[in-house]
Amino acid sequence: AEYLKGIPKLLKYMKERGLKVPPIRRRDFDAIMDKKSGLNTRLYNKQFNTKIVKDKDGNEKRVPDYKSPIDPNPLTPEEQKKMKEDEKSVAGFKKLIKGGDKYFSKLMLATNKILGMRGDKKAQQQVDDHIKITKEFEEKFLTTTLDRNTPAGKAMYDSTMKMISEKFPLKSIMNGEEKMALGGLAASPEVMTKIFGNNPDTGKPYSYDELEKRFKIKDGKLVFQANAGEKEVTIADFVVRNKGQGYNSINSSTFEMLLPDDMKRNLYCANWNIAKDKGMSDEEFNKTISTSELKTQRKLEKGTNKIEAMGPCKRVKG
Repeated sequence: AEYLKGIPKLLKYMKERGLKVPPIRRRDFDAIMDKKSGLNTRLYNKQFNTKIVKDKDGNEKRVPDYKSPIDPNPLTPEEQKKMKEDEKSVAGFKKLIKGGDKYFSKLMLATNKILGMRGDKKAQQQVDDHIKITKEFEEKFLTTTLDRNTPAGKAMYDSTMKMISEKFPLKSIMNGEEKMALGGLAASPEVMTKIFGNNPDTGKPYSYDELEKRFKIKDGKLVFQANAGEKEVTIADFVVRNKGQGYNSINSSTFEMLLPDDMKRNLYCANWNIAKDKGMSDEEFNKTISTSELKTQRKLEKGTNKIEAMGPCKRVKG
């Protein structure tokens, strides 16, 4: 929000300098955000001696030498007053907007979003295209990373499964070492048994090691399947997330595990079944759940424009 406040100030300042914006050209942006020159206006440059440099084609040209200020200051009192006003104006948006590749990309995206909200279809299309590129990268990165048909993909797949074993709280929950709560929904050995059932080989609840043998990564998800052909239970979604979507370097992307909607629903229904086993009414059970979680579960049960309806919980006794 603070960053967005700086954009109108920057655009206004650039227009006052006689620049036709939008679009914002990179060279104009760099000139204004340049820490060394501050303003880079005609008046600012007038305060310095000049030096001769060569451009990339070998042609000589004279430019301000910012290490050699003219003494005494050649600006008139009126010009100095104008400079102070400019410096105050620049300081207003420089606190909110910084220079460099990242911030220029961020500025482009934010400016186009503002223009798009004002009805500029071309600007909105640029936003959509920019975000699409980021999303495609995230999806391709995830697919390639967990592709066991490649040496790198197999190594990453094996490392991910090892990470799940070591870091994923499901292991400590199954072993009874800790309990986890999600909006009032308990995740305990009893709840996990309701979700995964008993091990068909032993007739008893799964241990984590037994459960892990039936884990697999499929379509960017961690899934559990008791036996081939049986229903799969999605435990987590793998997500590649770019910090600062649309403008940050791809090197800043993170590999994350998120709790999917169907697992949220499974947790709720498992807790509901346990409550029923204890003789609790729906009203009594819902009082143990947070308001926000109840809203989420209603959406999951009935569905929305973006979420497919999962229906009411099914009674599973015992």
